[in-house]
Amino acid sequence: MKTLMIPAMNCEHCIKRIGACLKELAVPYEIDLARQELRVTVSDEELTAVLHALADIGYEAYLAED
Repeated sequence: MKTLMIPAMNCEHCIKRIGACLKELAVPYEIDLARQELRVTVSDEELTAVLHALADIGYEAYLAED
């Protein structure tokens, strides 16, 4: 599982948009709105697709440092 930080994710509407995007990609995910974190279970190749898809809907995301 990889953790992504999404600073612009700050409301329920954001969660719905991001969730719909990830469902289209068939990516398992968990969202923590309070921490502005998105956890996804993906390979490195799938991660690139997720980052591009999020950017396409207006959410810049980056991999959290462990």
